[in-house]
Amino acid sequence: MVANGFADNAARIGVLQNDMQTVKQDVRSLKEAVGTLEDKVDTLEEKTDSLSMKTDSLTIKTDSLVVKTDSLTIKTDSLASGQTRILDILLNQTASRAEVRELDHRVVRLEQHLQLA
Repeated sequence: MVANGFADNAARIGVLQNDMQTVKQDVRSLKEAVGTLEDKVDTLEEKTDSLSMKTDSLTIKTDSLVVKTDSLTIKTDSLASGQTRILDILLNQTASRAEVRELDHRVVRLEQHLQLA
């Protein structure tokens, strides 16, 4: 009977050792999976940072474009105002020489600004 008890215990120990090996292998597999997930998280963080920088750059470029568009609108409005006055002068011939010179200078300056824009 004692021999049967030892045999049963030996069999149980063998099963437990096999179970322990299986658990150790499962732990190694889980550690590898965690490592892979950590690598993927790092990659996603890098891509998110890159996307954030690109978004910031796009925002800056959009803001710059808005400023340039506003500036161009102001210059275009000013040029249109000058052209309207020149047409009025040409039609009515009511301008003084000083006013004609001033308008001529304004048109030249506006054309230069538009070329720079």
